[in-house]
Order: sequence, then C-alpha cells, then structure tokens
Amino acid sequence: MDANTKHLLPMWAIALALGGITTFGIAAAIMRGDYLVPCIVLTVGVFILLQRWYVRRKILLLFRERTPDKAIAYYRRSTSALPNGRAIGSYLSSFALAVYGEYDRSREELAAVSWGSLPPMYEGFRTHVLSTLALLQEKNPKKALDLAQEARDLCSVSSAFPGSAQSRKAIEAHMCACELLTGEAPDATVSRLEVSLRELNAFALVLPAWSLSLHFSRSKQQDKANKYAAIVRELAPHCHPLNAEDSTAFQSARNSYAG
Repeated sequence: MDANTKHLLPMWAIALALGGITTFGIAAAIMRGDYLVPCIVLTVGVFILLQRWYVRRKILLLFRERTPDKAIAYYRRSTSALPNGRAIGSYLSSFALAVYGEYDRSREELAAVSWGSLPPMYEGFRTHVLSTLALLQEKNPKKALDLAQEARDLCSVSSAFPGSAQSRKAIEAHMCACELLTGEAPDATVSRLEVSLRELNAFALVLPAWSLSLHFSRSKQQDKANKYAAIVRELAPHCHPLNAEDSTAFQSARNSYAG
C-alpha cells in the first residue's frame, strides 16, 4: 500500500463507517414507520450541499478582491482544524499569491512548511505551486510541465477515493496548459484543454483558460483569445499576470511564450 493511500484510508474509513451506520439507521427507522430520523438526515444532507456551494462561491468572490490577503486569511482559518492543515493552508495560500503575482511571498509561504516530513501528496501540492511559479514568474513552460508531471505522480491516489477523479482532471489540465505554452504541443492538446474547461471546478479553469488565451493570441485567432481572456477576467480580474488588461504583463507573457 502506497504512502498516500495509508494517509487517506483511515479518514475515509471513518467516513464510510459513519455513512454505513447512518444508512442502516435510516432503513431501520423507515421499517418501523418512523420518518423523523430520515427527515433529519435529509435536512443535514441538504445543509452540507448548501455549505459546499457556499464555500465554492466564497472562494470565487475572494479571488475577485484586489489583493490575495482575504483569500489567505480564509484558507488559514478554514484549514486550521484539518489533519496537516498548516500544509494545506500553505499550499492554497502560496497558489493564491502566485496567481496574484506576489512570487516572493508565495515562495516564502512554501518555505515555512517541512514538506519532506509529510506524505508524498503534500510534496505534490508544493510542486504544483512551483510549476505555477515556473509558468508565471520564470515564463519557462518546459520546466513548468516537468514539475506538473512530478506533481501528478506525487499526488497519485486510487480512483476509489472520492474526489480523486476531479483532482486528476485538474492536474492534467494544468499539464496541458504547460504543454500548450511550450509551443510544441500537438493539436489534440488544445482540444483536450477546451473540453476540460467544461469539466473543472470554477477556479481550476483559470490557468488553462489563460494558456488558451495566449495560445490563440499567438496563433492570431483573436476571437478565441478574447473568449478565454474573458473567462480569466471574470474569475480573477486582479490577478495581474493572467489578465490582458494588464497589458505590460500580458504582452510580456505572450512574447515570452511565442518561441
């Protein structure tokens, strides 16, 4: 059994056990003609779904702020009680700093955690941020692609774990974005990336959409470039390295990735 599975299995085993007990309790209550318990469980389930929607909505709103500070404060607060919450909060905060162009702060945030003492997936989180920094700060898509592939391997877990398929789609879309900006990607990469934008959670769209806007701008297909640039502006209007509105940064990126 690999280290990531050993790390995740106890947490999901507890969740599955509680789910099984709850299901058994609901079935027993219905057989007795007692519908109070099922109604309570249904109410709790609806509340959890609404809370998940609220969290996703809140994160989207935080990335429309002019600085990343509110997003960082939220990440630190919301992850503090999780297992290895300090590392998860650092990963999320450093990614936010990277897309806002605060590269030194992003690296400092990563340096504050002893990643080597944690399961490989956490090193994968760190490597994902380093890939983002290679893309945005260093403008080195080949290095970014190598790091993204490394992050994928480090974060690899069984598809049996809930959320693993969506996470894999996100990292593979990031890899496609890096590959696209090397200028050596096959035509299929563009198609895969465009399809992935319909499957990813909202903020996971930002870097793939940005890469497509640069690709189509470089290819003189301005209508398509504008389409994807508009997605980036909608989701992250003040993340200056990603926005055509910040003309200096955008033109510099386009020129750097042009060849």
